[in-house]
Amino acid sequence: MIKKATVFLGIFFLFCVSARTEEKFPFLGEITADKVNVRAGPNLNFEQVCQMNKGQEVLVLEKSYGWCKIRLPDTAKCYISPKFVTPRFENIGAINANRVNIRAGAGENFSVIGRLDKGERVRIKGQSQGWHIIEPVERSYAWVLEKFVVYKSDQIPPARVVVEPSRNIYVKKAETPVAAEQAAPPQPPPQPVKKEFESFSAIGMLEDAGRFYRSKDIRHKLIVDGKTVYYLQGDHQLLNRWVHYPVKVEGTIKKDPAGIYKYAVISVTKIGSAP
Repeated sequence: MIKKATVFLGIFFLFCVSARTEEKFPFLGEITADKVNVRAGPNLNFEQVCQMNKGQEVLVLEKSYGWCKIRLPDTAKCYISPKFVTPRFENIGAINANRVNIRAGAGENFSVIGRLDKGERVRIKGQSQGWHIIEPVERSYAWVLEKFVVYKSDQIPPARVVVEPSRNIYVKKAETPVAAEQAAPPQPPPQPVKKEFESFSAIGMLEDAGRFYRSKDIRHKLIVDGKTVYYLQGDHQLLNRWVHYPVKVEGTIKKDPAGIYKYAVISVTKIGSAP
């Protein structure tokens, strides 16, 4: 009897440890069936924003009453009022106000599935009833029934960032024939241009930046080997979930902050648990 009880407790302990491991948010999940509805809220009455099929991956942020809150899939349609978007380059626009709602349909009567702040970029895919259809952004969310999602990995996909392409503001002038004796003397080779940003990756402990250093862009810091400090620039809600955990951060680093911040700034493109 005692032996059976011991075996039972051992199995129960292993089950609890496994459950706790899988319930560490966020995590990468996998859809287990075809034509699974993804909705704008944790209820069957919310709008369907897309469908997903077996084997597709989702970033699970939390669970609530049998539903998983996920990062909005790339295949979902989301909408934003054109009055809050300033055209920038081809199909890219800049948000011109704070707390601009992203909705599940073309109208203010549809559910809010995300928000954007002034200066953020969006990629416009089309138009519908006077509204822009945009690609899903990092801070846009949806819900799927928990029974259709299983844990796959703790490796978090990189953040979705819309980058405005660089523009060539110089127009090459047409060359005119020049006599040999009037030809300009040979010029020295061009000097290498100092890059303002460089690719970067590091492993360290993610912490809150503290009230004194907080700004709209900087709210977190990475401490490497207990001494080297970097400020992190990225999705605040995603970074909040990793506070007090060892993480691996990838992105671009601005080595010369020009006195704006005390430490160098990393623009985060990918974050996950430290190996």
